[in-house]
Amino acid sequence: MYKYIVRYAKEGDAKFVSHLDFLRLIQRAMRRANLPLKFSEGFNPHPCLSFAHPLGVGITGKRELFEVEMTEPCPLLAEQLAPKMPRGIQIVEAFPCEKNRFSDVARAVYTVLPTQLPTEEQLKAFLEKPEILTEKKTKSGIKTADIRPDIFRAEIRENLLILCLAAGSNANLKPATFMEALAEQIPDYTPGYCRYTRLCLTDRENNEI
Repeated sequence: MYKYIVRYAKEGDAKFVSHLDFLRLIQRAMRRANLPLKFSEGFNPHPCLSFAHPLGVGITGKRELFEVEMTEPCPLLAEQLAPKMPRGIQIVEAFPCEKNRFSDVARAVYTVLPTQLPTEEQLKAFLEKPEILTEKKTKSGIKTADIRPDIFRAEIRENLLILCLAAGSNANLKPATFMEALAEQIPDYTPGYCRYTRLCLTDRENNEI
């Protein structure tokens, strides 16, 4: 068994493809590339494939990750897979891995391009709040939650908001939820339409996964 990490970008109209459809897309592309895929056992075998942290619909991803298992070495994995991907999906690199680091995912770095940026003073006032209550969608429904512990960094750089938010199995804060809370908590601020891009995933020490 040989494990590989594939790093890819998801841009353009591809950002509107759901995670389940994207999973099927990747599986078809790997089959077309004639890769020596390892399949699961059981009644319905499928390629052994896992994603670091699924990207939300409508969000562009620059350095997304999935892990795939092969039955034999595949040193040219990136070169074989790249031509089989549809428009909007670019294979950045592929490399062998011995340890799955996906369980280390704790944070995600995003850029947000809103119609209207908050001022430095508005953003500072928002971040200085000891508690930021907002409605948050969870597996058990919509609940009011304090999202302040899930915000690690937020700053304005040129015409963008740069956010570092909780991500992973223990806590997860969507950038859209951050922007909704910002609009709720800051008087006279309306972000308007926002474009979201995830730059990378990191561990608790801010090391890129």
